[in-house]
Amino acid sequence: LRLILGAAKGYWEEKYRPSEGEISVPENVKVSVLIPGEFEPSFGSESILEHVYRKIRDLNAAVEVLNRAGLSDAVLYRAKFGELSTGQKERAKIASLLAEKPNLLLMDEFAAHLDTLTAMRVAKKVAEIIREAGITAL
Repeated sequence: LRLILGAAKGYWEEKYRPSEGEISVPENVKVSVLIPGEFEPSFGSESILEHVYRKIRDLNAAVEVLNRAGLSDAVLYRAKFGELSTGQKERAKIASLLAEKPNLLLMDEFAAHLDTLTAMRVAKKVAEIIREAGITAL
């Protein structure tokens, strides 16, 4: 994933470059990435809705992204990231990535710290979202 990310975003640090050869990524690829502890959305003090709206600049579209990510309650729209449950936090991260309108989504162990049942639910929801949006995910 890091090699694809490095090629897509032009990162030159060693961990993003192949040891031999090169990786080419078409110019029309728009990558969003979630690598826990390395590349994660930063929500700061914004509400979840404010965060997504800041990326999209369309309130209806921001609400739709949150709904698609499984955060469809008005109370959750106003919630700060730190107020969410672990599963809701993962969904908020996915909503943040979707708001970037990628056509390639790179995710590494995004549900590794969730219990098995919650991880399965979140993974199923993510698969549904990316299928509906026509996003390639690795």
